[in-house]
Amino acid sequence: MNMTKNMISIFGLTLVLATGVALAQIPDFDLLDRNGDGLVDADEARALPCLATNFDRIAKDRVEGLSRGEFALAVREYCIEE
Repeated sequence: MNMTKNMISIFGLTLVLATGVALAQIPDFDLLDRNGDGLVDADEARALPCLATNFDRIAKDRVEGLSRGEFALAVREYCIEE
């Protein structure tokens, strides 16, 4: 029983660390927003292939670009492997 709890704890810690590594590899919103307009447009999204590949699907009717919140959701959905 104690061994099972230890294995679950180790698995959980490994998962947290792996997610942290994946997140650390994603560029910050402010780094991608090169023109400083508060949006990541299609051109700026090219710096992050997982975002660029799905940009039309992500942005939908947002011609001007992704807001900080939309960017965060898109990164979680399309850029972080589980």
